[in-house]
Formats: sequence, C-alpha cells, structure tokens
Amino acid sequence: MDSPSVGYQNHPLNVALHWLEDETFFSLCSRQHFFYGDMTPVMTSARLMNSTALKIKHDFPYNLDTLNERLVSAWGSPETIICKHTILPMFFPFQSEANINAAVLAMRSSKLGSIKYCLGLVTGRFGAEHPLKACRVCMTSDAAAHGVSYWHLIHQYPGVIVCPIHHQMLMECHHNRRWSARFRWSLPSKDMLIDRLEIAPEPGTQNVLIQLATAIIDLAALGSYRRFDPKTVQAVYRNALSLCRSGRNMKTVAASLSHLTSQLQSYHPLTSLPTTAEGAASFIEQLIRSPRGHCHPLKHLIMIIWLFGDVDSFVEAYEHQEAMVDQPSSIAAENNSGA
Repeated sequence: MDSPSVGYQNHPLNVALHWLEDETFFSLCSRQHFFYGDMTPVMTSARLMNSTALKIKHDFPYNLDTLNERLVSAWGSPETIICKHTILPMFFPFQSEANINAAVLAMRSSKLGSIKYCLGLVTGRFGAEHPLKACRVCMTSDAAAHGVSYWHLIHQYPGVIVCPIHHQMLMECHHNRRWSARFRWSLPSKDMLIDRLEIAPEPGTQNVLIQLATAIIDLAALGSYRRFDPKTVQAVYRNALSLCRSGRNMKTVAASLSHLTSQLQSYHPLTSLPTTAEGAASFIEQLIRSPRGHCHPLKHLIMIIWLFGDVDSFVEAYEHQEAMVDQPSSIAAENNSGA
C-alpha cells in the first residue's frame, strides 16, 4: 500500500476551492478533503501542506509556511489566513507586539510551543479548548445557497454562545475534542453536533449573550490593526468606575457586575465568572490594578460590556484618555515655542 507521501505525489492538488463568506481555514481545508474524496486525514494533509504531519488544528492551525504553493496563490499568505480566517486576532488587541509576533510565528512554524500560555488561555480560567460550533439556521441557509454547510468564523470565538445573526444557541461538535480520540476533517452536520447542556436562556440573558458575542466579534475585527496600552486601559476602567460609583459604595457597584456575570456564568466557557458581589469586586480589582500579562480577552470584554455597553464606546473612551495624556505635552511644547 502506498504511503501518504506517495499518494500526494500521484494525486497532486490541481484544484483549489475558494473561500465562502466568514469561513474558517479549517472549514475550507475540510471542504477540500471531501472534494478530493481522500480516504484519510493524512492524505489531505499531504496535499495541502506538502507534509504528512497533521498540524491543521481547527482553532490554531500551524505549520502554515509549508502550505502548497497553489493554495497560497488561491487562499492568501499564511499571515492573511491567520488574520482573516482563524480566531487568533481576537487575542491581539490586549497583547504586546512581542506576544503577537510570537503567536503568528508559531502558527507559521512546525511547533505551536507555549502560544496558549502567552495568550492567557492556560491561566485565564476560560479553558484552552475551543470546540467547533455551528448554528442550525446557518447550516440550512448555507446548504441552500452553497450546497454545503461550513464552519463560520464568528461562531468559533471563545465566549460566542449564540449565533449573532439568528440569535440561536450554537451547537458543539463532538469531533476533534480531547476525549474524541482522533483528528477528523469535518463539516457541520446534525449527526456530529450536540446541543449545549445548559438550559435555554431567559430573554434578558439571551440579550446579554448576544451583547457579549457582538463585542467579541468587534474586538476580533480590531485585531489586525489595533493595540491597547495596558496602563491606558487601566485608567479608562478607573474613570468609568468613578462615574458608576457616583455616591455609591464599591460593594453596590460590584453587585451590579455580579448581576451581569450571574446571567453568563452557567454557560461554558464562562463558568469561572463571579456570581457574588465579593467575587465581582475581586474581578474588578484584577483589571484596575497594575497591568499583568497573559490576560484572557474575555475578562476585558466582560468589563467592557458592563461599563460601556459595546466595544465602540470603549474605544471612544480609550481615545479620549489617550488625548488627555498627550495634552500636557502639547501644551508644554506650545509654551516652549512661545517663550
């Protein structure tokens, strides 16, 4: 029997499928797998990456520098794929340039290394596993429009629990999980998806889930070009908290946050969120004290939707704070020039 590498040589990749709207890299690779009718995941890996090593994970694919040249021409460079078709950009805005560059390099190279630790996944208490997710309505409409259901990027970000378009609870795939034993190329279908075990949300809770999902997607959209300085972020949070207090004590303010987080806490991966005023006060303190590395963006997003409602309002407050910091130096420069 031929080895996978021999199979690749005998059956080169001479047709490259094209991106569907909001499609993940793993999804397009899976469509390519089924298009060719390859018998094993390794054969497809050999076609796609000129390598028999399976390194295309659905959340953080890596070894992208070995991607087949025909695919690079059709799909874009490794950097383009990472920034437009993986969940990684969600983690960029609150990270240092050094960590961002290291993460991109890891996904281009043959080893992921400590990328999940550097991005705050290991210590962030939101989990480092990102199960594939799909929306029933999206699956039906995609099959009607394109003849196939596929994995949408907006569904895969950690913390997105409802489809932001159809407001349906997302289903999770039981393939490619730590307990599922082996890797598979896959596309969403009813036989591989399971409903979340959580109860259906009340209308108020569903609104909060949609608000969080929208904020996550908006943050990811900023990932390719926006970075937030930790000290400025800290100042923005402090300013907003001062307005929130307005004569109220900190315990009352923290209770407001715990009311929000209690609505989210029963849904994975948000189960570590506080449900008491004391826990919420500790959560707040973590984000307004001296900035620390390896912070999961979901922590910031919880603060953002609580204090500002949405990412755009946070960005506006952040830019205002930046201008306030720059103003004294501008005034000093004007005074010196006029002296």
